[in-house]
Amino acid sequence: MTQNIILAEKILDLEDQVQRLEQENTGLKTLLEKALAGTARGNFLDLISHELRTPLTSVNGALELLNEGEVGPLNNCQVEFLRVAVKNTHRMIHLIEILFDIARFETGLLKLEPVRVNLKSILENLLAAGLRQEFDRKQINLTLEIKPSQLVEADPQRLHQIFENLLSNALKFTPCDGAVAVTAVPQFDGRVLISVRDSGPGLSEQSQAYLLGKSFQLEHFLVRDINNSGLGLTITNCLLTLHQSSLQVESLPGRGATFSFALRTPC
Repeated sequence: MTQNIILAEKILDLEDQVQRLEQENTGLKTLLEKALAGTARGNFLDLISHELRTPLTSVNGALELLNEGEVGPLNNCQVEFLRVAVKNTHRMIHLIEILFDIARFETGLLKLEPVRVNLKSILENLLAAGLRQEFDRKQINLTLEIKPSQLVEADPQRLHQIFENLLSNALKFTPCDGAVAVTAVPQFDGRVLISVRDSGPGLSEQSQAYLLGKSFQLEHFLVRDINNSGLGLTITNCLLTLHQSSLQVESLPGRGATFSFALRTPC
């Protein structure tokens, strides 16, 4: 009788082990399926992105050749049409990049490569690439209140993109002879609070809620003017989420707006 009891207990123990193994196997299978699905989505996004960029890049190259006079002189009317075509081609390429970054973020495929980054250097390089001229053209007073030695831990390419979105947004909504300031203030928790403040028309609470929405809603995008769709701020919030941060806004209609986020300083 004792041997039968021991045998029955061993059988029950084996059955428990088999059940646990089956559960683990199911879990591993689910993880594998998710990984394969993620890889498939990533490959699909890369393929579609390539297929969309390739013809636009070709069109842009042809337009640039026309603009440089490689196929002969153009009259004033042709030059103006060409300027509009070049501008909108660049805009379409940029829009495609934003949409695919949002898609990669939503599927967990957008990754960062954080390193030690000098804040002021990132901003000065961005401004030197042409953005400073845009501020000067509108006679907007742009100031950088950042220590030359201020470092943060971030992905340089994505931080460049974050600043480009925020400064372009401030440039668009700040009137001529207005002011924009970028500040960086160290915090007690080891992070740096970075703010972009403008003297534009400000934002209503409803606009703030839309622009800082964490999820991109296609129906909103389709019924809004592309220039005011808030896609730049949407991807900015996505990128900050990956940096374990978030975009905050302080604004009142008619009193400008301040967009802020915090980044960790290197250990």
